[in-house]
Amino acid sequence: MNRLFYFFILLLFFGCDKNTTRDQSFIKGRDALKEKKYKKAETQLLIAVKEDESFSEAWNNLGIAYYEQGEIEKALDTYQKALSIDSCLIDAYQNKANALFKIGNVDDAIITLTNGLECENLNYNLLLNRATLYQQKKKYKRALNDLNLCLQINGLDDVLLTNIGYCHYSLDALDSAFHYSIQAIEINADRHEAVNNLGMIALKNKEVNQAYKYFSRAVEQDPQNVLYRLNLSKAAISIKNYDSACKNAKMADYYDEGNTQALNYILRSCVFTMEMKIFFDYCLELYQKGNISIFNVPLKELRNNDKNEKYCELSKLIKEKNIKIDGNLLSKCK
Repeated sequence: MNRLFYFFILLLFFGCDKNTTRDQSFIKGRDALKEKKYKKAETQLLIAVKEDESFSEAWNNLGIAYYEQGEIEKALDTYQKALSIDSCLIDAYQNKANALFKIGNVDDAIITLTNGLECENLNYNLLLNRATLYQQKKKYKRALNDLNLCLQINGLDDVLLTNIGYCHYSLDALDSAFHYSIQAIEINADRHEAVNNLGMIALKNKEVNQAYKYFSRAVEQDPQNVLYRLNLSKAAISIKNYDSACKNAKMADYYDEGNTQALNYILRSCVFTMEMKIFFDYCLELYQKGNISIFNVPLKELRNNDKNEKYCELSKLIKEKNIKIDGNLLSKCK
């Protein structure tokens, strides 16, 4: 599923009583962040921390200004500076974890969130984000522990229930996965991630027709989602609905050009629906770019589905171009 990731960029609002340079600069910097004027924010916040090097909230917001300008390493150093001043500045833990995630350092992002939770062990945002990272690391039991705590804190929530459902699915607890995903949809009928969960559950239970219906619904709700398109194409191939499989595989490739799974589904389905010369030319272009085994998949699909006429038509076009194919796929054609 398309897992939900909720890292919040958190601004710290500082109540100031004195009209000092420090406080004025902080307010100007904070307001510039809200207006997405990040260079201006950087300038003002640098003044604030120069006036008061122990101003942890200003360091945190300065980190945000760096982060939004793409200066991730600077942002990380600045968040750490804020934490060295105030070791329980929760928003700085959140923002630091966000920056670490941005550069692909998931393990350190988890450690950062865990450190924050030592200050506030029931902080909803920290728990939710750590759970999401655990899911990415395929540590589903740990993710479930955090998500269940979030559920206790926040009550029934469609995002939480969807993620809990996905974790149970990943642990092969399909009844629980179904239960939580249904609950999510009852709260929010547009929660397409939960609908996709149901499709994956049905597919794992070999209920392919039902899976197709769920994936179709997920695609209707989020047409540009590549994962949903691929899932729908896979289910369509299983029930031999090649028109749907071809269409959705092509759309997945359109939204994520070069996706290898999309190509595989195109080869397995479009060979049944496209005019053979057009399909051949499509494959030939990929063959000439170095994909020398491109014809093996469609030939195998045609042979396995007893489509001898189409098989021979494609074989003839291949032979005319003197393209070598796997000998095990060769069959006699009249």
